[in-house]
Amino acid sequence: HYFRIPKEQFDATVESFISNLVFSQETVDNVISVIEAEWGKRQDHEKQAIVGIEERIKQLRTEAEVSVSKLKLISSETAIKYIEEDLMKLEQQIESLEAERVKQVTKEKPNMKQVLQRVRLLMEHPEELLLKQIDPVKRAQFFAASLKKFPTYNDLKPGTPKTPLFTGVHPVFQLAGLEKSLMVTSPGIEPGLPG
Repeated sequence: HYFRIPKEQFDATVESFISNLVFSQETVDNVISVIEAEWGKRQDHEKQAIVGIEERIKQLRTEAEVSVSKLKLISSETAIKYIEEDLMKLEQQIESLEAERVKQVTKEKPNMKQVLQRVRLLMEHPEELLLKQIDPVKRAQFFAASLKKFPTYNDLKPGTPKTPLFTGVHPVFQLAGLEKSLMVTSPGIEPGLPG
């Protein structure tokens, strides 16, 4: 289904949607805290995985030592052949686990300080990054980064029933409870303006 609208109307709708991405400082701080906590959990999980790999390597080495000590006591050619095959399998498993451990230890991790700064910047200044950005490529990148799926035009229109339910925003905005933000306010008495 295709439809046409004037470019000015389309731009105004997008600008209205973005200008309503308003978060209190408390919400921004809470999102940053949630991200830091999740990062800590993932770091702990990775450390536990490395410790688990190291423990498994120790177990396999102990099994290999036991097999070697058995070789000294056995004189049967068939038994020696089977024990040697087991030793080869153990060595392959140890090599594989050591490679996995090295991969885990040397895996490049994102600069979390920089990630948090970018999240804070995007949440505190979405309008400047998404609308006032001079470079159209960067503006498109910021817009794409703020959404996990692109909304339809009707999703963006202010005051439509779908707007507060649109869940295509980036998970960072979902952490902030975007559906409960100032996207659409319920009808009622408007606050008085000074003057």
